Amino acid sequence: MAKPSLPKNLSIDNLVFGVSAANNFRDRTGDVLGRLTVLGFKESFEKKSYWYCLCSCGAITVLSTSGLHKTQSCGCLARDVHAERCRTVLAKHHQSNSPAYYSWSSARSRCNNPKDKQYFRYGGRGITFCERWNNFANFLDDMGERPSGKFSLDRIDSNGNYEPNNCRWAVPIQQSSNRRRSVLITFEGKTTPLSVLCRRLGLNYQAMYRRIVKWKWDAHKAFTVPVRKHIEPTGERRGGGAVLRIKL
Repeated sequence: MAKPSLPKNLSIDNLVFGVSAANNFRDRTGDVLGRLTVLGFKESFEKKSYWYCLCSCGAITVLSTSGLHKTQSCGCLARDVHAERCRTVLAKHHQSNSPAYYSWSSARSRCNNPKDKQYFRYGGRGITFCERWNNFANFLDDMGERPSGKFSLDRIDSNGNYEPNNCRWAVPIQQSSNRRRSVLITFEGKTTPLSVLCRRLGLNYQAMYRRIVKWKWDAHKAFTVPVRKHIEPTGERRGGGAVLRIKL
């Protein structure tokens, strides 16, 4: 005797339901199991009861009583899960080629991965990567695509975390003004990064840095005294005067 099967072109209208003679028979008609709804008893075969089941996709299948506890669809669920996995893989592959993906991945690693070479400057000093952004899609929704290769992910407050209200796409000249090591100068009543003032006044940054940071000149003197080929005092004295060393 062959195992119960379904004829082709089967529909609810031409199902033939059976009647069980078993004393301990339990009618499963109407039970909902995942995507399946039990339509009714079909027949008994080798001491097993078989049931017609209608799947939410419209297909009809036959399952044994034990199969009802292990099956959730006619097979369409597995196909749908596989298709979704394929879409996810393709989406990730597409995202990994996104210009913003590298910036996202690098920033996340600097904050979360102790093995990252830059971890000590970020996660190691308490800089965190917001939980919402652990999903790249959320990061892309908040930040948008990186405008071009000249831009990188920048924190507006260099001591703050990577989060929507503290991040922007910035070019290197913007980032240099925002680094922890930036020198802030109060000049003409306004406090501004030294690098910004040098660009605005057309001055050499290295020369101004030496004057203000190393030689302790005040800003007005540093900006107004002409630069003469990087002349630096050596600290030596000969004949009552300071010895100057010129860097060529």
